[in-house]
Amino acid sequence: MRRTAQILSGLMIVGLMITNAFATNDIKLPQPLDGKWSKEHASFSAHLDAIESDQAQLAEIKNKIQLHETRLAQLNSKPYMDPKGFQRFAARMLSSHLKTEMEKLEQRIAWHQEQIRQSHSSSY
Repeated sequence: MRRTAQILSGLMIVGLMITNAFATNDIKLPQPLDGKWSKEHASFSAHLDAIESDQAQLAEIKNKIQLHETRLAQLNSKPYMDPKGFQRFAARMLSSHLKTEMEKLEQRIAWHQEQIRQSHSSSY
């Protein structure tokens, strides 16, 4: 019982660390070489950089979800490995949390793409 509580608390701490890592996503604007970039170009470039960063995070989250789903399937096929269900519960919780983060990232990517489309259409 004590060991399971330690594992659960460790998993919750990791979940909180992941959440904090996503919450502090700072975007830095690229600097022009000759100092003559327009605001539209800097904005376009910043949105592209943000999309690339978010897509990399999205790929990492998808990998983590796959790992948790695999672990959950293993525990479901061998319930005697987790008789009280704590590990299955933790795997489900982390998977659910990561799916929520994945949806947020997908929405953020869509928003950046829309901003690029709007700036592109307004420049013509």
